[in-house]
Amino acid sequence: MVPSQPSVTRDSETPISLSSCITYGGKTKIEIDLSKSPMEHARTRYARYTITQPPVNRLRLISRDFPWAIEIDQRESIKCSDVWKAIYESFQSPIERDEWAIVDFLQDKDQMYQIERACRKRLERSPNEDSRVRRVDWLSGRTEFRGLYRDDEFVNRRHPPGNDTDGIETLVVRMGRPKR
Repeated sequence: MVPSQPSVTRDSETPISLSSCITYGGKTKIEIDLSKSPMEHARTRYARYTITQPPVNRLRLISRDFPWAIEIDQRESIKCSDVWKAIYESFQSPIERDEWAIVDFLQDKDQMYQIERACRKRLERSPNEDSRVRRVDWLSGRTEFRGLYRDDEFVNRRHPPGNDTDGIETLVVRMGRPKR
């Protein structure tokens, strides 16, 4: 049995609880810098834990730290390692024009500077990499996975009025700066 938090009931659906190994709310049991491949953590006992009880095979991840959503849709139950892999792969994608336009539209010159600075630092460490700005650069160094949590109010704000959540379980990703 996977350790879990107390159940949380959502709109009279089956109660779904999060695995305590991945829940944000203090100290997570494992800290992973997702600017690097999470494969080294794939062998930990936490990697095999399902994210929720009862298990789900579709999951949407959103965050206060980035504007895009990460979708996981697979045949098997989603495990911690699936979440780490999906987040990592998302971070490797170039920032889309629409995402960059958000920063420009908000006239957030500081955010733009932080993203460009993070890109330059990444390229200094790995000069042979593609020089495009990546989603990992958006985080400006906040690349450590700190866990998942529920925030129905935030989830609802991230969906345009009139759009529902498509019945997909949506969780919020908490990121932080890696300890050096």
